[in-house]
Amino acid sequence: MITLEDAVARWRRTSFPPGSAHDALNELHANLALYDTWVAESVLPFVNQGVWEPAIPDVLAALDGLSGEVSGLRFTKESDKETAQRYLDYATALRSVYAAFLNAGHH
Repeated sequence: MITLEDAVARWRRTSFPPGSAHDALNELHANLALYDTWVAESVLPFVNQGVWEPAIPDVLAALDGLSGEVSGLRFTKESDKETAQRYLDYATALRSVYAAFLNAGHH
């Protein structure tokens, strides 16, 4: 498993993806922003101050759900496919960070 430090560094290097004019993608973008907030509010206090407080929502399940929703969409424009892939890539980075955070807190 990737270390928390490596996962956080990767996450911080990853730009948050832009929104979309595609309605379904725009809704997923809003959800991704919410999940990013959940991760930040849990992980950063742990990294910076050693305070381990997992988010109340099931972050990993939410990220898995987002990935499933993106995978279920069909696009006619290549730009929408690229945007969807950016959302999946960012969700993967969030998942990696949060899983490493949960693992670190249990030790």
